[in-house]
Amino acid sequence: MATREPLDLLRLLPAPFQQTVSADGRDAAGPSWLALFLRAFQGVLTELEGEIDDVHRTFDPDDAPREFLEWLGGWVALSFRADLEDARRREFIRRAVTLYRRRGTRRGLEEILEVHTGLPPADVEVNELVSSFQLGVSSRIGADTLFAGGAPHFFRVRLRAPTAEPADLRRLREVATAVIEAEKPAHTRYVLDLTTPTT
Repeated sequence: MATREPLDLLRLLPAPFQQTVSADGRDAAGPSWLALFLRAFQGVLTELEGEIDDVHRTFDPDDAPREFLEWLGGWVALSFRADLEDARRREFIRRAVTLYRRRGTRRGLEEILEVHTGLPPADVEVNELVSSFQLGVSSRIGADTLFAGGAPHFFRVRLRAPTAEPADLRRLREVATAVIEAEKPAHTRYVLDLTTPTT
């Protein structure tokens, strides 16, 4: 990027105004009163030019100032949960178009849960329960055994929590439930399972 030459308002005026003259009409060595007067405006305009030079950063989710994230999210029709950290908001904005393309799909729900919960992809799993009963493959005795397949339009969300702390699990369940309710197709039902390192 080329370096901008410092702004000099006096040079932009017609030649007679650029001359530096003393009160008796002779050439003066110092700046004229007009040059001194214009310096105040020059400082303001130089600062504005600097902001305009950096305006592209405002539209980049990674560089945008914190106070612009809500506004930037509005450009892609996002509304953020109040408890969503800035890093997650930035990721959400960055991935918005991809997430919209996959909205209403199993993979789309997994990705949006990853963004909101901060869990890695391996710890977020959505299964549509349409397959037949397979012990040890799709079902476990006493946990999720289903005969003759699952109910229609029913899916299971399984999240592997990084900790067994009750407060963390409660918050994870609350966030995941809110996201699923907002993102799932209206006619579907689901169950949410949280597993911890001890289970």
